[in-house]
Amino acid sequence: MFAHQCATWLGFRGTSSSSQQPFGSRICRTSPDLDAQQASTVLATTRADVPTLEASMQTAIHRLGVLLGTEPGTLQAELTSASPIPVQPPMVPVGLPLGIAFAPS
Repeated sequence: MFAHQCATWLGFRGTSSSSQQPFGSRICRTSPDLDAQQASTVLATTRADVPTLEASMQTAIHRLGVLLGTEPGTLQAELTSASPIPVQPPMVPVGLPLGIAFAPS
């Protein structure tokens, strides 16, 4: 995509008068280096965020345990172990039928 943007931009700008090479061609030639630099930056940022996210997860598990009235750490094993995503339940109809809402008690 970056190469396409360079080609489009160069088409509008034309060529430089001194070297007869497309203006900005050096930028286009280094796009793999730029992509690698950006990927490294994203990786480093993500790795730096991991400790903060883990601390937030531990705090949330502790708070959930307090809300449920359990000992701190009781939910730790259940909520931190890897497990498959549960299957979606069958569709439940939206709303209540009128007969249920006004049924005599």
